[in-house]
Amino acid sequence: MLAILLCFVSWQAKSAQVICGEDKQLLAGLESRYGERVIEQGIDEQTLVIITAGLGRNWTILITPKNKPHTLCVLATGRHWTQERFVSKGTTDNGDIISFIYKTDGAWTMMY
Repeated sequence: MLAILLCFVSWQAKSAQVICGEDKQLLAGLESRYGERVIEQGIDEQTLVIITAGLGRNWTILITPKNKPHTLCVLATGRHWTQERFVSKGTTDNGDIISFIYKTDGAWTMMY
């Protein structure tokens, strides 16, 4: 899972400037500017992954950089976020589909 995230971060870094900030400020800014709130979060190999979404189905995926537990970086943004019992997915701003698949034991996988 972490390898997929790192590849995705690498791809995102080539296509746009990576935005990082203090966790509470970044989350507050997403809520006040876009109406997004934390809807999902999980830890993968000591990396916190947070998904925020708004009523208009816009969304943001954030991660903590290594050794910076109070910093969040925007991994991806998009629209058309949907949540079902074992899968959440959305369309990235460049038109790709990203999905999170959940198992009953708490394990999850990101597919891009």
